[in-house]
Amino acid sequence: RGGVDMGLLYVTTNFVCFENQVRFSKKESRTVLQISHIRSVNRTKYSFLPTKGHSLEITTIEGEVFRFKGVIKRDELVALLISVAEKSIPRHSIIALNNGEPEQLA
Repeated sequence: RGGVDMGLLYVTTNFVCFENQVRFSKKESRTVLQISHIRSVNRTKYSFLPTKGHSLEITTIEGEVFRFKGVIKRDELVALLISVAEKSIPRHSIIALNNGEPEQLA
């Protein structure tokens, strides 16, 4: 779905919710993803962004890609998503990637 505007990302036991904070944007003001539909989270970088360019791509089991750019505390967010998936949904795991390559999590 391309890049996502500035906003807030919420993680619950079943959903990831993004609320667009840019007023008068033509994009949807909210994006809701079910944790059980997340296939992978990919840590990416966009060098021209603040926050050291830390960005995140979430790919669903349907193949949709959601890009969140300029993510503060990105590594903690990835760990939280994986932890929530493991605790909330039996036998569901999220694949963690770093620039498209599988990564080992501690």
